[in-house]
Amino acid sequence: MVMEDLSDHNIWRDELIKGAWYPQAARQLGEYLAQTLFHTSDFYLHPHDKKAQVATFINPEMCEITEDLFFNDPYQIHERNSYPAEIEGDVAALRSDAQLKLAVAALKHRFFSHAEALLHGDIHSGSIFVADGRLKAIDAEFGYFGPIGFDVGTAIGNLLLNFCGLPGHLGIRDAAAAREQRLTDIQELWNTFAERFQVLATEKTRDAALRAPGYASEFLKKVWADAIGFCGTELIRRSVGLSHVADIDTIQDAEMRHECLRHAITLGKALIVIADRIESVEALIARVRQYS
Repeated sequence: MVMEDLSDHNIWRDELIKGAWYPQAARQLGEYLAQTLFHTSDFYLHPHDKKAQVATFINPEMCEITEDLFFNDPYQIHERNSYPAEIEGDVAALRSDAQLKLAVAALKHRFFSHAEALLHGDIHSGSIFVADGRLKAIDAEFGYFGPIGFDVGTAIGNLLLNFCGLPGHLGIRDAAAAREQRLTDIQELWNTFAERFQVLATEKTRDAALRAPGYASEFLKKVWADAIGFCGTELIRRSVGLSHVADIDTIQDAEMRHECLRHAITLGKALIVIADRIESVEALIARVRQYS
């Protein structure tokens, strides 16, 4: 067993809620995701090694939890769901939205069937330690081979949950400034991830077919579309499901807390439904502004 002293680090979520900004954190997270996901993907691993690792990390019990919390519970009446009565109408609208549920079904099917790389499986801001110039990801007990966009989307989703909750924690000017920082974080996370993944694919792809010029770029377009959809499911499940986030739950003013929950639900729903029409990180930022 190898242990590391991280006593000088802080949980990223706690720092984000306070309005603290670690300028390198988003880029470091993008680098981490690119390195771990590329090096466990078909771009890098021999097919025999990849299949062996898929079997090793099958993790069915933890995957079932993810499947229920992300794709099932929020869209039905279930005892695990938890939300204030004041937003019952918003939650009921999720259950009755056929277009939304169709898009969620497609995301769940991808989660089931696309063993693209070894995921962290729960890469939210509460499972990340930060210090000046340093970032550490922890708590990978949900790890398994799944769609690369799931990790990327979960990470972006948690930055957006913070974006939604900031008006309940900070004054108007400070909240506005921190929100701009979150949007910058999202851009830097994706751009770093995509650029590094592209470089790794160019330099280290072993499969002859996958080395075809332009293929990695086309693949990343699919990862991006997946990420937007999974981002939306993270926003919704953290608002109405079993496991919430302090970014919103610790807001003291009840009316503000409910408004922030509605914001997260509305944004999440939109991202799921129109994921294939949000073709760039700049387009995502524009949509976030539209729904704010």
